[in-house]
This record gives sequence, C-alpha cells and structure tokens, in this order.
Amino acid sequence: MSDHPHQPAPVSPALSNAVILQEIFLFRGISVKRLRLVSRLWNEVVLSLPKARLRLRLNHGRKGACCNPAKFLDTIFPTLSSPKLARWICIRKGCSDHCRASAGELLAPLCARYSDTIRGIWISFKVSILPAVALILAAGCPNLKELSVSCPPRGSEEDATQEMWEFNLPQKFKLTYISLQVDDAPNPFIQKVLDSAPNLKTLILYANVYPDLGVNTKLVNLCYYGGGLDEADAQAPFNAAEMTRLISQVGNSLKLLKIGVNTNFGKYSPTPQNFSLPETMPKLALYCNGSVDIFKSRDELGGLREAVRYKNLYKIELGSSAVTEKGLLDKFLEKWINSEVPLVFPGVKRLLFHGLSDFSVLEKLRKVCPAVTDLFLVTHAKCGENGGDDEGHGVFGNQLKGLVSMGGLSAIKLFLTMPLKLSDAVKGFSDNEELFKGGQLKLFELYSTCHPTYVIDDLWISGKLKKFGVKNCIVMFENVLRSMRTLEMSGILLHCDTALRIVNLIQHENLPVQLTGHRMGPRAC
Repeated sequence: MSDHPHQPAPVSPALSNAVILQEIFLFRGISVKRLRLVSRLWNEVVLSLPKARLRLRLNHGRKGACCNPAKFLDTIFPTLSSPKLARWICIRKGCSDHCRASAGELLAPLCARYSDTIRGIWISFKVSILPAVALILAAGCPNLKELSVSCPPRGSEEDATQEMWEFNLPQKFKLTYISLQVDDAPNPFIQKVLDSAPNLKTLILYANVYPDLGVNTKLVNLCYYGGGLDEADAQAPFNAAEMTRLISQVGNSLKLLKIGVNTNFGKYSPTPQNFSLPETMPKLALYCNGSVDIFKSRDELGGLREAVRYKNLYKIELGSSAVTEKGLLDKFLEKWINSEVPLVFPGVKRLLFHGLSDFSVLEKLRKVCPAVTDLFLVTHAKCGENGGDDEGHGVFGNQLKGLVSMGGLSAIKLFLTMPLKLSDAVKGFSDNEELFKGGQLKLFELYSTCHPTYVIDDLWISGKLKKFGVKNCIVMFENVLRSMRTLEMSGILLHCDTALRIVNLIQHENLPVQLTGHRMGPRAC
C-alpha cells in the first residue's frame, strides 16, 4: 500500500494545466457545456477557447426567448456571468413569423454592452434582420473575426429596409471569415460587408451574387455555390462572365477554390454554362468543381485546361450535380484522360470524385495524375435505391478492383451511399488482397453516408448463414488483417466478441494494423 494514499494521480497535474486543457477541449466530441460545470478553471478555459465551441443563442426556444425577446433581455442578459460568454453569438430562425420579426431587437443591447468582446456572429434568419445587423456592425464590433449570415430567398411580400444602406461600415481589420447566403436579389449589404474586411481570408458565397472583391486582395479561400438556376425560382440568373470576373479579382492570392451549384436535390435543372479560370493562379493548391456538368468551361473540361498551368496545385476535386444522369462523371474523366492535348498534373497528390460509377476508369488515372497518393471516392446513388445487401457488396468490390488496378496509393477514403456490412467489406478485402501488398497503403477509411454511417459487424450471423460459402467469417477477417502492412483503418462498428478477438489477434501476432475511429456495439448473440 502506498505511504501517500491521497497523492494525486499523474494525470491530475495535466488536467489542471490550462494549455493542455485547451487542446483537449477543442475536440468536437466533447460537450463544453458539461465541462464548464467541473471547476472554475475548466469554465475559464472553455470561455477562452480560440475557436467557437460555445455559442450564446439569443432567441433560444427552450428558454422562452424565441417568441418573447424580453425573456432574454430581462432574465438571461443581466445574469451573464462573464463577458466571454458573448464572444460568439448566434440567432436562428424562430418558430413563427412573430419570432422572426422580433429577433433583431436582441442584437442591439448585447452588441452595445459587449462590442469589444464579440468575436463571431452567426445568423440564420429572414432577410428582414439585415438592417439590425448593419446597424450593429456600423456602431461597433471592432474585434469581429467571423460573420455568417444565412437568409432564405425573400418573398414577394417582404422588402428589406433601404435606410440601412446609408450606413458606411468601418474597417473590420480582424474580420477574416465571411459566409453569406443572402437571396439572389441585388443586395448592397453583401458589398458593404466585404468592403469593410480588407484582411479577409475565407469567403463563402451562396446564390447568384457577384460582389466586387477589389478590396479583398488577401483572400485565401473562395467557395462559390450558385443556386436558384431555375428561371421560375431565381431572382437573379447565373452569370458565367461575372463568376469569371469574381475569381480573377483574387486569383493571385487564392490557395483554395471551390465552385458548385445547389440544385435543391435535383429540383432545379440548370442550363450548362461556360466559364474560364484565370491564366495564372500562382498559389492555388486545391481546385474543386463540384458541378462539371454545369460549369463546363469552353472545352467542356471544367476548368482543367487552365488549371494545368497552376504549378502549386496539390489536390483536385470533381463531381457532378444531383440532376445529371448516372455516368456523366465517368465520361468526363474519360474525356480528360483521352484529351488530344494531354492535361497532365505532375504535382497533384490528392484526388476526390463525387458520383463515379464506373471504377474501371481508375486504372487510367495515372496517365494524367502520375504522382497521386491519396484518393477519396463518394458515390452518388441515393440510400436504398440500389437494391439489397448484394448491391453494397458489388459496389464496394468494384471500387476495390479499380483501386488495385490504380496502385501506388497511401491513403484511401470511401463514402458509400448505401449501408455496408462488415462481411461484405471483408469479402471485398479478401478478393483484392493486392491492395495491401508492399505496405504502401497506410490509411483506409470506410463510411456510409446512409444510416448507419458505420460499417456494421455481421460476421457472427453471416457465418451461421454460410454467406459467400464461408462458415467462419471472423477467420476470414483475421486472414485479411494478416495480409495488411502498417495500415490504419476506421469506420467499423464491431460487436464486443469480434472486437476482443481482433484486438487479441493484433496484439498476440504483433500485427502493424490499427483500428481507429471504430465503435463497439453489443454482443453478437
């Protein structure tokens, strides 16, 4: 027995260190609301986090502030225990039109008292709140770092108050992140906000808006998502020439460029548009065209003709919109690979494809991207539309065959839009063991975008049913693990029995395999 029974455990000093705690608390899986209750130190660390883990919602329905702003102003607002609680604030849509009309009253008193404290503002509301937002930005918030405003398209009965446009916003030198989803109607609010942020680093634009970015010469990340391209719904049509101008204005500073179209899950059927990228983008490292069927460019190669000149390009993401027919991305890749004038990207290490259906095209990819090491694939089929269990196994098996033919990969991430069972995954691995030979593959992440998102362990019942003619699927899984070399795999939900057996195997045989990010379910029987 120890002579010092009350001596603190070695972990105690670490959990009393503010620097260490800050790194721990930044993980998304931890509830910071509960952490605040542990001690004064932990509460202070949570309130001082450099990122927005804790937001103060002004019109919270559960606290009665949704329909009655006085609940917040008279009850909650006076009892804020620390100004740091107001560093990150948000307003969300209320439960009725009355809620939406009154939410603007909450901004002014809070921003007046904590003007120098506020670091981030997130608003998801009707466009009628814009005058209140413009007023508080004009009056203060000099230390604002992040601003996100999302407003649904205004109805014919709604008109934004024009008096607010008389205000000129002072420079917000610390404002580096802006996300704006304001309807397609020409709206001076967007331009005034952008003109006030000369040090802006990240800009996300939704809908068909094309502001002047002449002031934002330090922009690093630009994401543009057009929307409402159906003429019956759009208040402003998509303008390819304006989008080209928008990108060109900040082409010399951009490191990330993402463009796409929101078709509202296929509701809109937009007309393909020709656009062009700047001749030079010296710093661009990531180029994403999520709608190659709409943003075609003149050569119908989605901007790759210009992008091949960008020497620092490291990652390319390509996808097709939700309204396109199956196989369009396959044809696009074939056209890129077989282009008369070769479009080779020797510096590209990472590729991501949304909507690929013919995985045999992967065999030819090294013709245009000879140095690629990381590949991410996201299928486009909707959950449940591809049949039963055999469909998941078939798609996964075809993906693995394509990956084997490609070779030379060190990281693979697969996102299936159908549930995948562990027996199907193990069978696919067993049939394509060449994927793991040589030890070059270091990371394999496997997810389903349907519910459940994890690969479900069915090895016990599959063995009883002799699925694939195999009596013991767990043994097949063990043999697959033995064939792997220094691999990290994630995305699997294991039953307790399977998990214990697999962990013992890895430890006993000293296999260089890590099962990370997996979860443990109940017993198999």
